[in-house]
Amino acid sequence: MATLEKIRRRSGLLVGIIGLALFAFVIGDLFSGGNPLANNVVDEVGVVDGEAISYVGFNDKIEEIKMNGQQYASMPQEQLAVFAWNQWTQDVVFKHLYEQTGIAVTDEELLQLLTEDPTLRSAPVFVDETTGRFSMLKFRRYFSEVRQAAEGGDAQAATAYGQLINIQESKRRQALNVRVNKAVQAAMYTPTALARHRHSYNTISHDVAFVRLPYSSVADEEVTVTDADYKAWYEENKENYKNDEETRDITFVAFEVLPSEADKEVVRVAMEEMIEDKVRFNQRTNQNDTIVGFRNAEDDSAYVAQNSIRPYRGGYFRTGELSSNVDSIMFASEIGTVYGPYDEAGGYNLIKLTDRKVLPDSVTVRHILVSKASQQNPEGRSREAAKELADSLYTLLRGDMSMFDSIVQKHSEDPGSIDSNGVYKWIKLRQMVTPFNDFAFMGDEGDFGVVETAYGFHIMEVVEQSATSSEALQVAMVYMDYQVSKQTSNDIFNEAATLENMATGKDLQQVADSLGYQARSITRINNMHSSLNPIGPARQVVKWAFGADREVEEGDATVMQLDRHVVVVQLTDIHEEGYRPLDQDLKDEVRAFVFNRVKAEQVLIPRAQAMMEGQTAMQGVADQDPNANMTIQRFTLSNSSVTGVGNEPEIVGAVCGSPVGEISQPMAGNTAVYVWQINATTPFSEKPSYEDDRRNYTLQETTPASAALQNALLEAAEIVDNRFIFY
Repeated sequence: MATLEKIRRRSGLLVGIIGLALFAFVIGDLFSGGNPLANNVVDEVGVVDGEAISYVGFNDKIEEIKMNGQQYASMPQEQLAVFAWNQWTQDVVFKHLYEQTGIAVTDEELLQLLTEDPTLRSAPVFVDETTGRFSMLKFRRYFSEVRQAAEGGDAQAATAYGQLINIQESKRRQALNVRVNKAVQAAMYTPTALARHRHSYNTISHDVAFVRLPYSSVADEEVTVTDADYKAWYEENKENYKNDEETRDITFVAFEVLPSEADKEVVRVAMEEMIEDKVRFNQRTNQNDTIVGFRNAEDDSAYVAQNSIRPYRGGYFRTGELSSNVDSIMFASEIGTVYGPYDEAGGYNLIKLTDRKVLPDSVTVRHILVSKASQQNPEGRSREAAKELADSLYTLLRGDMSMFDSIVQKHSEDPGSIDSNGVYKWIKLRQMVTPFNDFAFMGDEGDFGVVETAYGFHIMEVVEQSATSSEALQVAMVYMDYQVSKQTSNDIFNEAATLENMATGKDLQQVADSLGYQARSITRINNMHSSLNPIGPARQVVKWAFGADREVEEGDATVMQLDRHVVVVQLTDIHEEGYRPLDQDLKDEVRAFVFNRVKAEQVLIPRAQAMMEGQTAMQGVADQDPNANMTIQRFTLSNSSVTGVGNEPEIVGAVCGSPVGEISQPMAGNTAVYVWQINATTPFSEKPSYEDDRRNYTLQETTPASAALQNALLEAAEIVDNRFIFY
């Protein structure tokens, strides 16, 4: 029992320490590298090469990620599912690689990696009390004891042990990745001939004169394009039009759920009734009760707390600091004036003038902060302990203010003012929290006291107030936002349902256009797409489009209620995995490429050949066409672009392989047909040694090769991805 209790105490301390370490490991791993179907119940989130992961097991992985940093805890579930999926699929394919190659990490090696971790080495639970250093004996003993306690049912020990195991597996994964990368690096080799060849890309250059006949100079109507032209171009370029996964197209109309004018009027009337006192009959006492209104409320902060959805702000406001709706009105009003309700930021506001003062424009103060526990500082000292320390320091300073600077350095916990010995120079009204501001601006120079804020207790002195001053107002504000009524929600949904009904069997885009609705289309979304503009998060829509709940076909439409929108959505197209068919959609997409090729073949190449006839220099070629210009540029194989034009890799390659002095045959590029002549070539410049080049090229290729290995393993694996059903 004593051992178990000791484990409990020590494991509680270690949980936080391990959490920090685990966070770092998970980050490294991540960045290296719903409902089941109605008629086919699926419990597996995915299968990789026959190895499946259940919904429960996958959720456990997501929970592990969420435990390792606030940024993950607040992430949408579908985004966490992406992280967890990438990690799990990589783990599976690399595990198979390790089994095939014999790459492994022994238990002793793993123990060494664990005990070399600086976070674990500095954990007090593993430090020898005599030497003050990390103790391997204590580490081994703790690991054994916490495992036994966890197996015995101790929840806290189970948490600590689980985190230790997660760290261990993360370390194992990292070590295995290092060994794979080293194996890849060892396999990489750059021959001297290749290093020399790459060196030639930069040293050999060509002075080139060329004439460029752009495709844009030929109207589409001047050429005849056939299906055969499309088919020929498609066969040569079909690899660029291969779907790696199934995608779908949708069209949708979004109805934003906003309060109606009637909804707004309900709020306005309710707030108007707050202003004056009301008499209500009390059935319990059988007497009339007077309910004090905003105008006559004596405790404005309490009234605001009870009736407003926004907290009481307190403090004073200068001209221009209130809303533009009321700033000039309130500065011209008497104390006690209530103005409103007026429209502001999605609701109605009432404002009451409670006080006016002439206050200095700025103030210099100095302070000592004795902090207390808060939401941002949960481990801080208690309020009572903080007040006791602040009071004692205040009493000490009242006897000798010359000690102020030294006490700031020893006791103040405000990092923003320690370097200035606690001084804040010429702060403005409302620059600081309200109690701090009030002490600085409401009193006189030389005032000295203790002020409590949310941060703790401030021992404050008003050092100096500006010579200039201006009027400031204190106000109380009651705010209520508009609420969408059930009637309004039903009206919006019914309007959307009517549109969906009218679009049944028809094109939603056309129906929406005819009725004046704005329809939006989004193409080629995958099954883990998560948001739609301007709706925002819309997983429900995407899951419907991919048949997560029931099978859907092209042309099907539905209406669904989201957070702040009602959406009518139609599935317009399904793009299966694999090569895209040469249908009209693809023809429209590649039309410019095909037309450019035909323009080259039917018009521009014959035109260039006619211009070249009998010519021995490029200027003579250019002179044959009044619209043609000769350009002179320097070409190298290290740059695939033509200056002023854009990327033309095939043209640059052909130019650099041409003999000096000969006029080339016309050649079609990305943007035009080219004819050129090399005037001069700068010859190759040999280097004494290519060892550095060889080494650098090898290092440059190692990282891409490691990434390519991972991609190749994933592409070769048989993967079934059911995430969209659940997330």
